Amino acid sequence: MGNPRTQTAASLHRFFSCLQARLAGPLPGRSAQMLMAPLPRPGWDRSSTPARQSGILILFYPHQGQFHLPLILRPTYDGTHSGQVAFPGGGREDGDTDVTATALREAQEEIGIRPADVQVLGRLTPVYIRPSNYQVHPTVGRLTTRPRFRPDPQEVARLLEVPLDALLDPAHRHREQWNLQDRQALVPFFAIQEQRIWGATAMILSELLAVVESCNYTPRVFDTEEESGTVVMTGEKQIPCGMAPLDQDVDRILISAGAIQARVRELGQRIDACYRGKDLLLIAVLKGSVLFLADLMRAISIPHEVDFLATSSYGASSESSGVVRILKDLDEPIVGRHVLLVEDIIDSGHTLAYLTRLFSARSPASLEIVTLLDKPGRREVAIDVRWTGFSVPNEFVIGYGLDFDQKYRNLPYIGVLKPEVYTQ
Repeated sequence: MGNPRTQTAASLHRFFSCLQARLAGPLPGRSAQMLMAPLPRPGWDRSSTPARQSGILILFYPHQGQFHLPLILRPTYDGTHSGQVAFPGGGREDGDTDVTATALREAQEEIGIRPADVQVLGRLTPVYIRPSNYQVHPTVGRLTTRPRFRPDPQEVARLLEVPLDALLDPAHRHREQWNLQDRQALVPFFAIQEQRIWGATAMILSELLAVVESCNYTPRVFDTEEESGTVVMTGEKQIPCGMAPLDQDVDRILISAGAIQARVRELGQRIDACYRGKDLLLIAVLKGSVLFLADLMRAISIPHEVDFLATSSYGASSESSGVVRILKDLDEPIVGRHVLLVEDIIDSGHTLAYLTRLFSARSPASLEIVTLLDKPGRREVAIDVRWTGFSVPNEFVIGYGLDFDQKYRNLPYIGVLKPEVYTQ
């Protein structure tokens, strides 16, 4: 067996190499950002005045056995972002060679990070902030040890050292109706260390976490504070998180694992409210809905039972054939029961239309549909869907139970399969 210190250092190197490669390639972009955007969000429209350019720094560093990111709580002042949690950063100045130089300079001025110590990994998708008319460019970097922070009291009311694992935990994601300055909005936010992280900062984090999860990041614990070459991971955490072969077939991430879990919890709450006091039966359409069903069951607090049905309309093809075959029927009758069909994705609609007719003829008390994904651009048959997790574009999506030729189901996120994989 090899030295565990060397093996762990190698796995961390693979993770950061994967992260750097992902940042250099196609990014999740607006689709990931919008998962944590206040809605409605008119701020995508640009002002007639040219946007001011700014840079912020997202910095990975080891602390207390985990990766952390530094965030800052802005002081209270008469301004747009008073008292909000943000990344260290600010506006570009004449002496800055680019927005990465801006991010590094601002991080040094605000929290004492020396630019020479930072390994720059790449950038995320810019975010436009209409209230301040800033185009924010996020730079991602890493340190091999925890820095000695020196917050500037004029810029920083409080320094937050946020564990990466906490940001990935769906339990820290929430949504509330807020009265903003110009409108009432449904606001997603991270609730961490008694602070609410929302707005552009949450949107940037959403894309970052999608990229992190695409590299198969798993929560990890270090035995030492040193991360470069001498770190040992403890217990069952010795899992390499480099780019796996399956990930190499993914063109881009559509929906991160964290976003999926947050949405499943919301669906569970709605199902609870609808079926309280009723005889609820979940019917999962195999095989793609298995992961969705498992998480949805845990998100539903009321009593319920489960049955399974297997159909086929794809096989080893990327297109639904439109011909539905029943491979496995239900084990129990559904007469008089409140039936909820659990689907992974609705494509042309032929499968669900057939199943709706089939089960309606068996006299349930009610029949509804919940689907994780909906692909409305492919619809050929009208379907009445009660609850939808996400709408996705007309592309071949995989992961979280969805497959191509029985592969990719175990990916924790929803991704787009590279066309060359299914056109070979």
